[in-house]
Amino acid sequence: MNTLKDESFGLICENIFHNAFPSLKKTQDRNAIFDFYNKKKRKIIELKTRRYCFNSHLKDWQIGINKIKEAKKLFDRGYRVIFYMLFYDGLYYWSYHPDKVETDLYVKLGGRVDRGKNEEKNYYYIKSDCMTESKKKIKAPEPPDPFEECLI
Repeated sequence: MNTLKDESFGLICENIFHNAFPSLKKTQDRNAIFDFYNKKKRKIIELKTRRYCFNSHLKDWQIGINKIKEAKKLFDRGYRVIFYMLFYDGLYYWSYHPDKVETDLYVKLGGRVDRGKNEEKNYYYIKSDCMTESKKKIKAPEPPDPFEECLI
């Protein structure tokens, strides 16, 4: 998978998410730690998109250690920090709370090497059984079936 395709997929999913949560503002900095916010409601949102279903072979979901460290700082300042994951079969989330870090998360080496560089490092992983399905019924768009394109 190349970086351009990943960014395009991510932008499409961000738009789907933003349409479902119009009260959120999108961060303007492409390299911001978090994707959305609502200062009045004191909410900070990180959105991760995945090209598979929640109940796939992968059971736990990767989050950068820097994001959890920043979530703690924001939590200490009175913000609620929520990590959303958008899959082909729905939207799931986990809300940061310092008391849940020890039970809901663990650290291990992870990452990817398919975007022209080695992105392997230690990450936090959210245990899938600690995530909650959102009431918003949105999904990441699935790719077209390549066999349908061949059938004329």
